[in-house]
Amino acid sequence: MIRAFGIIAMLVFAGCESTRVANKPAASSELIVGMTRVQLQDCLGEPRKIEPATEWNRMEGTRYYTVDHPPIYQTITAEMQEVPYVDPITGEMHMLKEPLMDQQRIARVEQIKVVIRHNQVIEIDRQLNENRTFSR
Repeated sequence: MIRAFGIIAMLVFAGCESTRVANKPAASSELIVGMTRVQLQDCLGEPRKIEPATEWNRMEGTRYYTVDHPPIYQTITAEMQEVPYVDPITGEMHMLKEPLMDQQRIARVEQIKVVIRHNQVIEIDRQLNENRTFSR
């Protein structure tokens, strides 16, 4: 009885906690043509630059946004290294090439240009820039 209580106490006080993180899609993926200006602001927030609507640009206002996406880490082969290998049957030593794995960090920044006319989105232009770096 005491032994069972001790095992249960160890499991409770071990400090093993795990939490789930919701994998929420980026707000920029919710953009659609036909959204109102208020919906656009709720989705992306304040733009970094605004070109107001004028007679010259056919009463179309342009807004520019920058969205920083979370980085992605990817395991890739960084280089090949020669390692000694002894054949167990013949006893001869050979040099074999073995891959060295490394983490590559992919930082992504999305530039979005939104054209608004009569308080509705009429055009969305996206450009995704990726910067790949190694952690060496």
